[in-house]
Amino acid sequence: MNAKTAYLGLFLLAVVWLISDLIYDGLKKKHSVKRIKVLLCVVMVVGVVVVADTIYNAVAAPIGGYRYDEAYENLFVEERKMASDLHDAVELAIQEPDDSRLLDVAEAAEDIQELCTESVSFVSKLPNIEMLGTETFYYETFFPCIGEAARDGDLEKLKGAEAELGNILNLYEEVYTDTKKTADKVDEIQQFYTKLSEYREELEDIIKN
Repeated sequence: MNAKTAYLGLFLLAVVWLISDLIYDGLKKKHSVKRIKVLLCVVMVVGVVVVADTIYNAVAAPIGGYRYDEAYENLFVEERKMASDLHDAVELAIQEPDDSRLLDVAEAAEDIQELCTESVSFVSKLPNIEMLGTETFYYETFFPCIGEAARDGDLEKLKGAEAELGNILNLYEEVYTDTKKTADKVDEIQQFYTKLSEYREELEDIIKN
């Protein structure tokens, strides 16, 4: 039983209580003004709660759904595409490590870092989603590390980054279903961060070395 059903039940119970009490007093020719006022207050309070819950479900809940829609789009469409672009740039730079291709890697890393900074700030304010530290070792550290490696011409670090980016791209594909249901979107976003958190050690090894 959800909260709305419980509130509605209490409201109906209070109404029945009030009516039965008034009938009882009427039959006995006793009218307790104080009792009636108390019962009316109970009915009004429960009624306000029911109305407020109804308004929330009609207005606030859909707004929250739109926020999850945005987070879902940012993660599985925009972020995934930019991660793929970065992976491709790293792969090309490893094959032919000239200044132009290394610069492409650095710029791609900066682009995805900018997007992810906004996304992390947005997602961190959403209820029902826990990022499990991925905002630190993946979004805030791993991408800048790739950009720095490109600027330094560190091909060994780029090779390690390429391998892990490949694994993470597979993770986006594994979790994403293009669902239309808000509850499923919340679940898939959480699945992604949970699975991504399992890459912590590997990503930190690349960052430290």
